[in-house]
Amino acid sequence: MLEEVTLPEEEIVNITFLKRDEFHTVTFKSKEYTVVGGDDVDNLIGVDSHGKVWFLDTENEFTFYASKNLKAFVDQLMLYVKWDHPDDDAPWKVIKANVKKFKCEILKLDMLATFGRNSFWSLIIEQIKEGFL
Repeated sequence: MLEEVTLPEEEIVNITFLKRDEFHTVTFKSKEYTVVGGDDVDNLIGVDSHGKVWFLDTENEFTFYASKNLKAFVDQLMLYVKWDHPDDDAPWKVIKANVKKFKCEILKLDMLATFGRNSFWSLIIEQIKEGFL
């Protein structure tokens, strides 16, 4: 299942994927995850036994749902790369419409991707709105 997905080599939203021979298993909050990547502050991207992808916040010990599977997650990240980011000085209405369009595209790949405020993509969208990404 994990072997079939082509992983990006570049860093996207501070996430870098591991090489396949570096994948490893960790237990986090009593659940096992296959670690396939991480960010620049030691958080991890883990895949659970059902194939769902989670962002594992190692400092605060939180798990954030990221996507229904690794392929959908990679596709969502590639949408972010290709997405027409609004200029920093764009009017709020333009930013809001642009972000809404991006969110709709993310949801086409996984309708639960932004469910609740504590999902990975909800946090990313919030950071976009606030001008951090």
